[in-house]
Amino acid sequence: MADPLMAVGDPPVLRRQKEHCLVGIKGTLRRSVDTHFIHCNVDTDVIVADEEEPMPGRRPRKPEEIYTIIENFCLGRRRLELFGSDATVRNGWVTVGPEVTATNFDPIAYAQSFEGTGTVLPFHPARVVTKELPRSRKTLEFLTGASAIPKNPRVKAPEADMSYLSVQVGEDAYFRRHDSMGVADGVGGWGEVKGAKAALFSRKVMHYASAQLEAFDDITNVDYDIKDYYGIQPKSVLQRAYDATMEDAAKDGFLGSTTALLCILRDDELRVCTLGDCTLMVIRDGEPIFRTEEQQHSFNFPFQLGTGSQDGPADAQSAVVKVREGDLVILGSDGVFDNVFDEDLLDIVRATAAARRALAAGPHPFLSAVDPQRVADAVLARAREVAEDSKQATSPFQQRAIQEGLYYQGGKLDDATILTGLI
Repeated sequence: MADPLMAVGDPPVLRRQKEHCLVGIKGTLRRSVDTHFIHCNVDTDVIVADEEEPMPGRRPRKPEEIYTIIENFCLGRRRLELFGSDATVRNGWVTVGPEVTATNFDPIAYAQSFEGTGTVLPFHPARVVTKELPRSRKTLEFLTGASAIPKNPRVKAPEADMSYLSVQVGEDAYFRRHDSMGVADGVGGWGEVKGAKAALFSRKVMHYASAQLEAFDDITNVDYDIKDYYGIQPKSVLQRAYDATMEDAAKDGFLGSTTALLCILRDDELRVCTLGDCTLMVIRDGEPIFRTEEQQHSFNFPFQLGTGSQDGPADAQSAVVKVREGDLVILGSDGVFDNVFDEDLLDIVRATAAARRALAAGPHPFLSAVDPQRVADAVLARAREVAEDSKQATSPFQQRAIQEGLYYQGGKLDDATILTGLI
């Protein structure tokens, strides 16, 4: 209904106007590699802005917010405005149109941007402001392999449950991603306790850890930004995964505990967090450069997370390892490292690489020759061979038992899980 007090011909207070700003990107985006896109999550439905009166014969100027939304959405330099004007010429844009008569292009500043010093071009051509270009980030990722076998292979494996982001193998559990891996070993001592589900406990810890890391892949998730992605620490991931698992245990009425090991790859850093007796090793050109240490209260009594345990994620050991392309990262539960000596594992890695050496090419022959899945399968086969030999084989577990004054011969039959990640 028209306002009776408004004279005929007066401009309306509100005027209906709708324009669409669409940005299309081809392919799948990940924060880990596409750092110039999706600087902040944008979902703006309405923009309210003062409209400037256009000059005679000129188009109305678009709201300033349109430009800032696009600039925040895409940090790249490929921004193009069609049918622009002198008033819309701005830094980081190519503005074209019949109304454009001036430019702020500075060829000297442009050349300097390729010499390590970027230049922010101002609106006023007489004033130049310089700033340091952001540090380029390495986009290293894992090419992963996984191999696992339960203590008793004749026990039927649980049916695949797509609601979990982790895999259960006996009482072991693991996950693997392009930027992270984790393994957990449910403590078997709960086997005779009513209501105990050590396998479920370890699987949930790995599931919740993987879920946290997967959240960064969702570019529409407003709870995280690029700083959160690069700042993530495995100990904080383990803490939240443990808290969520303990909540489920209290709600669903089950008991259990588990050891756990997580590693996260960011730039050229491998961030490691371990509690208990799972093990991680980093191998470069066939030689070890890093290995975690086991945490034991006493012989065969590892640190653990769960029901009645005095240990918590804060007790986990943390480390940061500088890595580079071609490094091989190996994670395993105690079912692997209780049966395979480090020297034997290295021999397996070298032998597996040597078998493919003839096909290797490029500047990193070790990188070209290593197949993560073949390494995982070969190491697991050796671990199982030793575990099933109670008379002839010697093992790391046997050596530790003898050091404790116990008689023990052969390997230790247990759930065994190994993950491999070639960077």
